[in-house]
Amino acid sequence: MVNPFDALKSALALIDKVKNRELYEKLVELMGSVQDLTEENIALRKKLQQVEDAARSETELEFRSPLFYAKDDPQPFCPKCWQGSHKRVRLAGPRDWSGQQRYDCSVCNDSFFLGDDPGPIAYRRQPFRRR
Repeated sequence: MVNPFDALKSALALIDKVKNRELYEKLVELMGSVQDLTEENIALRKKLQQVEDAARSETELEFRSPLFYAKDDPQPFCPKCWQGSHKRVRLAGPRDWSGQQRYDCSVCNDSFFLGDDPGPIAYRRQPFRRR
């Protein structure tokens, strides 16, 4: 595949020898358009890679109520961060909390409790308010 920039540079050199100023200016304008298209192509490829990565990681996490887990990894991920913005945020914990396991998210500040009775439940931690 021919590199468009190399081809345009060669054409510019030939046109410069002929001393055709109008053709030279059109070719410089074309070179700018090629540069813009190249930058747009790079941005689109990056966006496509992000979408493919998000789709791939969607299948990598499995939901075990109320948390998400990666395969073969016992440390859960925050369901609010994952479902809201597709951020894979590991939960801190577990901490023993009145017979249940408590996991905390450092990003959204939610707490999740896994208990034996009556089953897995999640609570939203309320921020401390002064009166």
